[in-house]
Amino acid sequence: MNLPQHSNRDLLINDLTQNKLGISFCMLKSRTDMFEPFLLRIYPWFTVRNQHFLALCILMTLFFPAQNAFSQVQPSEQSQNSSSSESAANAKVSQNSNSKSKTGPKGGLNSSSQIVDVRILSNQIICIVLDSTKDVLNRKEKKFNLPASLEKVAKVVPDWLKEKRAFYQVFSTWIDFRLEFVKKLEDNDYWTVNGTHPEQAVYWPQSIDAFPENSSDFPCPPKTIGLPRIADYVFLRLKKALIPGKPLHVQNSDEESKKLFFDDLSTICWSIKVNQVGYLASASKKIAYLGMWAGPMGAVDFSSFDGTAFQVYRWESGQKWNEGNATGTSLFSGKIKLRAAEKSQRFKEIPITGEDVYEMDFSDFKESGRFCIVVPGLGRSWPFKVSEDTYGEVFFTVMKGIFAQRCGIELKPPYSNWTRNACHLKSFRGGFPPEIPNSMNNWYNSDKYDKTSSGPVVQFGFRDSSGKPERIGTFEVIQCTKTQEKLEKITGGWHDAADFDRRTAHFEGTLDLCAAFEMYPEKFCDGQLEIPESGNGIPDILDEALIPVEFFKKTQTPEGGISGWVEQTSHPRHDRLPDLDDSPFYVSLPERNASLAYSSVAAYLGRLLAKFDKTKSAELIESAKKAFSWGLNPNNSIRGVKFEKTSRHDKIEETKTILFDQMEPLPGLRNGKANPFKVLAAIQLFLATEDNTYRERAKADDSLKEFYARGLPDDVSPFAFVTPLLNPKVFGEDGNSFLLSLARKEADLFIRGQSNLAYRTLWRPPDHTFYSNLSWGGIHAGRRAQFPLIVWRVTGEQKYLEAALLGLDWELGCNEMGRCLVTGLGSIFPVIFQHIMSEQDLFLEPYPGFVPFTFSMGIAPVAYKTLFGLIEGGHPSVKDFFDNSAFCLLPSLLDREGIQAELDKQPKIGDWTKPMSDIIKGKLEPIFPIMRRVFVHPYLVPQQNEFTIFESLTALAAVSAILIPDGWKPGPELKNRLPKTNFNDLPIYFQP
Repeated sequence: MNLPQHSNRDLLINDLTQNKLGISFCMLKSRTDMFEPFLLRIYPWFTVRNQHFLALCILMTLFFPAQNAFSQVQPSEQSQNSSSSESAANAKVSQNSNSKSKTGPKGGLNSSSQIVDVRILSNQIICIVLDSTKDVLNRKEKKFNLPASLEKVAKVVPDWLKEKRAFYQVFSTWIDFRLEFVKKLEDNDYWTVNGTHPEQAVYWPQSIDAFPENSSDFPCPPKTIGLPRIADYVFLRLKKALIPGKPLHVQNSDEESKKLFFDDLSTICWSIKVNQVGYLASASKKIAYLGMWAGPMGAVDFSSFDGTAFQVYRWESGQKWNEGNATGTSLFSGKIKLRAAEKSQRFKEIPITGEDVYEMDFSDFKESGRFCIVVPGLGRSWPFKVSEDTYGEVFFTVMKGIFAQRCGIELKPPYSNWTRNACHLKSFRGGFPPEIPNSMNNWYNSDKYDKTSSGPVVQFGFRDSSGKPERIGTFEVIQCTKTQEKLEKITGGWHDAADFDRRTAHFEGTLDLCAAFEMYPEKFCDGQLEIPESGNGIPDILDEALIPVEFFKKTQTPEGGISGWVEQTSHPRHDRLPDLDDSPFYVSLPERNASLAYSSVAAYLGRLLAKFDKTKSAELIESAKKAFSWGLNPNNSIRGVKFEKTSRHDKIEETKTILFDQMEPLPGLRNGKANPFKVLAAIQLFLATEDNTYRERAKADDSLKEFYARGLPDDVSPFAFVTPLLNPKVFGEDGNSFLLSLARKEADLFIRGQSNLAYRTLWRPPDHTFYSNLSWGGIHAGRRAQFPLIVWRVTGEQKYLEAALLGLDWELGCNEMGRCLVTGLGSIFPVIFQHIMSEQDLFLEPYPGFVPFTFSMGIAPVAYKTLFGLIEGGHPSVKDFFDNSAFCLLPSLLDREGIQAELDKQPKIGDWTKPMSDIIKGKLEPIFPIMRRVFVHPYLVPQQNEFTIFESLTALAAVSAILIPDGWKPGPELKNRLPKTNFNDLPIYFQP
């Protein structure tokens, strides 16, 4: 009998966490602690027989009183108002280095009040933050009579129906109370501030998490539904300006209240935006900003502060993350100056920031240490560092995020205090072609692959037996071509994003890290990143860059071909960690483009490693040569793929024979002549071998124009320019001049945008055609600082370094929402995003070093139906308790009642929810600032909530690496960082 790989404790805690009986995990955890030795001794007997359900039933019978076994635990008034120290104790995560699993529930809201925060935005506008999650759950329990956990146990229904019912139970509860709730929030008489009603009250909803199915645990309890947890932000305009040195007491008619003491040196003013990690001491520009958008109230008025003083003080930390003081005397003073009025920040009449933005320039401040900005009459900023090694923290943290994406290894101390078991330890052979980029005639989800035929019959791509093109998805092809042949050795690589596939797109991540090393090799050393390879004599950044290369090297055929994709038959489930993911992985067919892409990075690394490990260097270069030759050979094009595809239409099952063949000519970028993978591989092989044949290959097909020029702005990596620019013998002086002119043109475009945008975002100017291409991380400074840093490296022109640093200021907190865009960095950072490990590992704090995409041009369609309206037709399975819903929840300033009247006139026929959503959209879009359109949920709206290893992580790691001192190493504080264990220590309620 083979025992499971997990420890007994891992299995028991995982099954309790997965909530297989729908019981409160908190209750189970407290009881299991009492009987842990016995439980752990008997539990394997059941698990090896796959009888987890039976095991839990027996344990429940033995140790839980019958009358309480399935009831919801209702915390007492005392527990609801427990101190934060008690909350921390309850949520504490074991840091035992020998433990592979995480113990303790994610910490819940610890107050019965819906008011979670009171914030100073200006001396006359404050913001009240409310969370009604507990109230909604309590109302739902009463409305449906039975706790959700009991319903799940009592009714033997399919999982999909349980999920539907949970979704609609919450939605139905919202319908009952939310419209009246928001009306109440906007009633001036509902609020008092120091005993006086405000002049105006306006609410604004913001999604902050997934809505929990039956527990208010925060953040992201293990079981959630496809609805957002909503925080309501109420902006109060006061009748009198706040006076520093006085208490502030906010109260509402429901006897909920919150107090704070308003003081210039200790009270956070959320309108002050700083780089929350810090500034280089030598930076030519150090700038903080002042500005705020107050929902439909619009831009907060700071005109009275224009020309007044701001000050820089040394920082003294408080006991909590949001506490602390400016201390001592002012070290620097400057003037507040208007940078951009709200009306000047527009894209096609849509507001970009929603703010009048003021700047505070302290460029002449050169001291090192931790500081904060103070604006007399408003308060202080979040703390920041000024030092020459400021970007070491960014580099190390993001590289740890990359390390956490490794597949097939256990995460454990000393390499990571966010622990996880090894995952995906085998693969199977597949029969599917790997995908290639859309700009190069991608054959999946398209019937336009075959460019050689203009008629209805084609010879190449996916087609039926008659030659008619067939549009087909990747998962469908993988399912139809999978085999049972195990490939035990093909493990490793980086997980792509929230999902776990590995693809040749990851070679761009290797390119990023190698380019940073090639630009400044003196900055990097062995032992720099605290990874398992530290101590092998190779700089750690190159060890990490090797991860996807070594993985795909395992797929290489004896002839040289490389498989380009290792994938499952569907996206993974969000309710289990990767080591519990039992969906097999399948290895794609070897493919020519994939082989050339592999060759480019294998040769690059082989060349860079020659100084540190000659044997590994030679192996990689030889492997790259074989892959290059195989990829160039047209005889190796994929031929003769054939499988049966079954589909259902109108209850009729149909089986088709599907064929696939690949065209022999290698595709060029955007239908050009030069194949980018061939160009990049030939460049690296030439420099690695000094064989002129490769240089001629690199220069063929007019590659400077057909690849480098045609690929701009976004289909060629900026770091693809590094090697030829630093090695003029590849293309010669004239070629290098051309490449530099291209790089400079791109850098100058983003600098022009930076000068036009209020927060100096390193992005295209608002009048540019591609300004709106924000999605999938396109706007992040890690990607946009690359060209300026390359031009700075080649020319030494300081304006390009200055532009890169100002862009990174935006990334790290000097932005519209005042958030650092990287988990674990700064004071306000993402806590909820699409990352299965962070959702399911039971650590309160997500893995540090991740960069969710965050911004996209449009408003997520789901927002019209759940945040700004309640629009839903209802699934047939829930018609016994759910009726059609069409309610407007826009703030009253946006004519909520008038829009509701329009909705009431609309017939509920056909696809009626979309036109009703469009009515709300028409009112919301003109006033909702682009850089605040963030819908947070761990799996809805992936273009905002997800990330990828190569689009957002390695790009920022490489850019920050360029800015570290030579030979930099992390101190103990960075190396030994532990996850936060108290929900009150996490910035969940970010400012919209």
